[in-house]
Amino acid sequence: MGIIEKYPGVISMSLAGHTHMDEFRLMSPGNALVITAGISPYFGNNPAYKIFTLDGVSLAPIDYSAVNYNLSIAPAAFSDYYTFSQAYELEGPLAASLPELFPAMLGSNAVKAQYQGAFYSGNNALNPITTTNWPVYWCGIGYMDGSEFLNAVNAF
Repeated sequence: MGIIEKYPGVISMSLAGHTHMDEFRLMSPGNALVITAGISPYFGNNPAYKIFTLDGVSLAPIDYSAVNYNLSIAPAAFSDYYTFSQAYELEGPLAASLPELFPAMLGSNAVKAQYQGAFYSGNNALNPITTTNWPVYWCGIGYMDGSEFLNAVNAF
């Protein structure tokens, strides 16, 4: 995190896949980490991946489409799941849109439901997010420092 903060504007977005879920983190101002759901359903998620759209001039990521493999439908097949800009009604570079999305999840039940539904790539039967633990998931998006995270969860 310290290295990233030393070079503002150099990294337009970071990508990860470790959690196997469809989520994001706000690592520092101007640097969002987008986490792509896993292809493996090992953790109960529907297999999924993302296709990013880049700006033709700056090459900054401006949108993505999530594709999932809904295991509850027979025969299962990969299909379009959602497009970020349409699902959240946000446009422009993802580095700017994702920080807007973070507080919007508190102000809109529809936005919150979209995020929670996408978390397990549509497998809501096994989705671990509940009303009780939602503060932990939400605070984990925007509070990277351990003490800030605890304070945010406790203040929720």
